Amino acid sequence: MTNRLFPEQCDEAAMEYINGYPVPPVARMQPLRAAMSMIRIFRDIEETSHVYDLFQAVSGKAYRRGFEQLSQTDYGRRILDGEVRIEALLSRRDWLAGLPEGTVGHCYYKMVEAKGFAVDGLLDAAKHAGIDVDAPTMFAAYRRYFIHFEVSHDLWHVLSGYDTDALGEICLLEVYRGQWPDIGLRLLMLMGTIGAMAERFDHSRNIRRAIHEGYRHGQQAEFILAADIERLLELPLKQARAELNIKEPKIYRSIPYTVRRDLQGGGQTVQDQPEPVFEVGWT
Repeated sequence: MTNRLFPEQCDEAAMEYINGYPVPPVARMQPLRAAMSMIRIFRDIEETSHVYDLFQAVSGKAYRRGFEQLSQTDYGRRILDGEVRIEALLSRRDWLAGLPEGTVGHCYYKMVEAKGFAVDGLLDAAKHAGIDVDAPTMFAAYRRYFIHFEVSHDLWHVLSGYDTDALGEICLLEVYRGQWPDIGLRLLMLMGTIGAMAERFDHSRNIRRAIHEGYRHGQQAEFILAADIERLLELPLKQARAELNIKEPKIYRSIPYTVRRDLQGGGQTVQDQPEPVFEVGWT
């Protein structure tokens, strides 16, 4: 499967530049591939590679918006130039564990340890969908953008206060979509909303309101992707949320944990875990 996000080669005549960085030409939409990816997601919601495949099929120009915003900031350019490598920072488990209680980095460490997550897992899922971050490419900055965005996913869970249950994942997609529009995110959100509301009709109103709350909070927050990750990890979580203007997900938190946990079958990483560790800063 061809990686359309940052291909190895590109016709010089088709190349474009954003703030001095070369970016691949906008890929055409692939409706059939998108439909097949959506079917696969419904069949196996735990398989992340299907999500990446959907994004390759439909994201097109929308995916560039995050890159454009990132490349407009000084710290963002450090990320794109490879000076800041989030995958290396978040792999320093001993350092994260040694940070003071209540800091962003320590809360992140507690979450990934409790749930058995690993930085490599997100990138391995991308590779399974044909997005090889180690393959040669003439779009190195665009690849760094992809890596930073994907690897930061679990950190966004901590910052936003959304757990990794099915509803928390949908709400976090809405935070993303509030930061920059993307048709792939919109499709995933619609699928998740319909599924969640159908499963728990008794909580459908609050489920719908919680999802909209995520979108609104994404719009209100600072551009999280360009946040100084090195500084952020050492900040108290409450202070980091205040600086980024990340609001408390009150509606999401009002829905009983057992309801959120059991939506769409839960999954091993959710079913076997106690209530989440995202309470820091809200209480």
